[in-house]
Amino acid sequence: LPALMRYFAESQTRTTEAWARKTLGRETSRTVVDARDGVATTEAPEPNQALLLLDVKTGLRRTVAEGRILDFEVSPDRRKIAVVLGQEPTAIEPGAILQADNARRQRIVLVDLATGASASPAPSWDVAPYLLRWWPDSSAVLVWARRDGADWPNGELVRIDGLGADVIG
Repeated sequence: LPALMRYFAESQTRTTEAWARKTLGRETSRTVVDARDGVATTEAPEPNQALLLLDVKTGLRRTVAEGRILDFEVSPDRRKIAVVLGQEPTAIEPGAILQADNARRQRIVLVDLATGASASPAPSWDVAPYLLRWWPDSSAVLVWARRDGADWPNGELVRIDGLGADVIG
């Protein structure tokens, strides 16, 4: 779970670095947590990431997806990529933090590598990262997801293709 581990590990690293700068007298140390409506935000905007496709023969590269990339999986036929992006901020519920909890809704985007076209066929589903599995024929991707506002224990296996999302079972 690299993103989750990195999320917590980086805060300790940043805190240690801030205290070191404070000790050397370079700057004051502070922690600011802004939480309007239960949604925590950072002082500085979070950086976006880019998922790039590189042609090793020509050296050409193109951007396949941009944003807060949490996970991606290439289809078996290598014609599509499913990307999980952290999008609109959400309030983290009080209580135990679950493995899939994230401070943003996690939306899936399907990208056609030949055309560059992308689709967001499941706009009301919060998708858990690290569990993407393509159908063997590359027609759809299987995910664990919850409807917006639901708890993760109430999530379901969902089949997502270019047309929408269907609950399995």
